[in-house]
Amino acid sequence: MPPPAGGPQPITPPDGGWGWAVVLGSFISIGFSYAFPKAITVFFKDIQQIFGASYSQVAWISSIMLAVMYAGVLCASPIVSHISSWPQVMPSLKQSRAGGWESGAPNVRKRSGLT
Repeated sequence: MPPPAGGPQPITPPDGGWGWAVVLGSFISIGFSYAFPKAITVFFKDIQQIFGASYSQVAWISSIMLAVMYAGVLCASPIVSHISSWPQVMPSLKQSRAGGWESGAPNVRKRSGLT
């Protein structure tokens, strides 16, 4: 039912009512980016045995990952606001490809005959 003619007009949100989608997307993004370093803690026992390290030494792994991630955001934010995200996306993409290649490289290279 429309509001009465003499009554106050309804206020529409400036984003068109899609603010909840931004909040949900941010929540999911931050949740996943924080969950990954914490998810690798299931491997801490194996890492302790392989390297002969204590739990307090191994626990630094996820802390350093999170610190680097959040510090990277502080460094990347001015670049994105002044230039664009493209100069950051390409080096990051190349770096992630190189990391993926190196992590699976020993087995892949042996099987493919590249070594």
